[in-house]
Amino acid sequence: MMYCTNCGNEVLEGSVFCENCGEKMFNPTIVTEPVSTQNAYIAALKKAGSSKFMLVSAILFSASILVSFIASLFVNSSQTISELYEVFGLYSTDYSNLAAGASSSVAFSVTVNILPILTVCGMWMFYAASANKTATKFSTSGLTMIKVINIIYIVFISIAAFFLELMFIVMAVLSANVDNILSSLFGYEATFSETSGITGPMLVVIFVTCIILMAAIFAVAIIYQALIIKTVNAVKSVAITGQPTNKISMTLVVFNFIFAGFSAISGLYSLVLSFLIPGFTMTAINSLIGAAVLIVISIGIIKVRPILMGMTAEIN
Repeated sequence: MMYCTNCGNEVLEGSVFCENCGEKMFNPTIVTEPVSTQNAYIAALKKAGSSKFMLVSAILFSASILVSFIASLFVNSSQTISELYEVFGLYSTDYSNLAAGASSSVAFSVTVNILPILTVCGMWMFYAASANKTATKFSTSGLTMIKVINIIYIVFISIAAFFLELMFIVMAVLSANVDNILSSLFGYEATFSETSGITGPMLVVIFVTCIILMAAIFAVAIIYQALIIKTVNAVKSVAITGQPTNKISMTLVVFNFIFAGFSAISGLYSLVLSFLIPGFTMTAINSLIGAAVLIVISIGIIKVRPILMGMTAEIN
């Protein structure tokens, strides 16, 4: 029986490529029975998976989801929204519409948290499997769940990128003749350029710039999810084959620290805003917890990476 050293998938003996990930089988791992959990690399992985870093990460991520939901109740309440209107000089007396919008936002918050909830379940499953010292086989169900969820993220991001980019491309094309279009549709006597001071070519430049920026943002998001999947595959490979891996990239750690910095800045901004609008306190806490999750996970990866690559290190 052979296993792919990249993703851990079982492959047929004599296969040149893995059917799951396409990795070329230069030196496939051959075993006659499930790899014993006494294998040094699996033992190290179990120690890392049940370490304080993994436990703290799972706890913080769980807290983040809970705080995120609570924050949606505060931030999207009609009172908080009306306070936000007043702070920025906007006024609305139609509180029924504000309340309806708040309810819709809460429902949306519950929906978008489904994938994070499944992700944290996968983290707890991995922690439980790592902490199980009596099992003869390392369960990778939690890792598989995390991998599938990140594939779903890539699909969602790709779909959103396609439609948003398409929309802005159409707007860029139409903006070249914005004066004629508005005149024919609404019968404007004064041209858009005259009233706004923005010409058609200027609009084209604005929309093209937006297209480029959005493409870059979506590309970074997809690359980040791909790095997570690559890391999960590498960990699964060690758990299944008991062989070292060089597929855990430090690029993911760099991304995590960058995103943690942005999340921390967002949290501090929301914290300042919370002095004016108390409803933003939970949003600030959620952003700061998110930053902490990324930092703790990154530290865990840095500590376990040398071991899983066959180098000498110690997990505390």
